[in-house]
Amino acid sequence: MMIKPFLLSLVFAIFIWVSPNVMAMGEQPTAPPSTLEYATVTVSGMTCAMCAQGIEKKLRESGRVYDFKVDFDQQSLSVGFDPAKPVTDTMIEDALYYAGYELIQITR
Repeated sequence: MMIKPFLLSLVFAIFIWVSPNVMAMGEQPTAPPSTLEYATVTVSGMTCAMCAQGIEKKLRESGRVYDFKVDFDQQSLSVGFDPAKPVTDTMIEDALYYAGYELIQITR
């Protein structure tokens, strides 16, 4: 039986889409430093756990975020990072923008 080119392309596309996620699951995270610095970030439009997960995912992609806490009442987050590898205001603002939210204020 001959596999149709479309079906073969579909299987290949699914493999390419899934493989980075599977490889990332096997990676061991680095241990957090003994002392973390925190930035408190006020965000516009963050109202649910899914909102917070999208923002957290984008911030953790930097490899510099070790702690992440959310306060839905205040629409703010607390981002913990290694002082030796700080998370810049631009990194936070970009993560919020790409997750679809607007930065109101960053307090350190």
